[in-house]
Amino acid sequence: MSKYVKVRPKLADILLSLPDAPFVERPPNDAPRRLSFSPALSSPDARSSAVAAAAASLRDSGIISGWRDELLPVTPALPCDRAAFLIERAAAPHFGTVSFGVHVNGYVADEAAPGGKRLWAARRARSKGVCPGMLDHIVAGGQPAGIG
Repeated sequence: MSKYVKVRPKLADILLSLPDAPFVERPPNDAPRRLSFSPALSSPDARSSAVAAAAASLRDSGIISGWRDELLPVTPALPCDRAAFLIERAAAPHFGTVSFGVHVNGYVADEAAPGGKRLWAARRARSKGVCPGMLDHIVAGGQPAGIG
């Protein structure tokens, strides 16, 4: 699992304590700690289901918020024909996965501006779960599983 994600020690303890924990510690009780998927989880679908159950448990306990019902592929790079597993977008930062997105910036011609252009910037809504009220791209979004 360390090939794709990096979790904090406290979260590792929680994940290992879940009923039917999808992860095992390798080597057990040795530094540095490493989590691996249980050997029974040998396919991307099996790993995705197990991670979904673990993430739902974390959501239900209040650790993960902002659930979106949007699956992201967990892979070291794009494009990728086959992800190692899929993970709920809200859970991805907790698991330290690499996320991919599409971002659009806008420029306006302005002869009075340095370089003759100005950058358009949007401001995120204060109600957003991530970076509320901060400046942002005019169009942006995560790259979900199954698209492009």
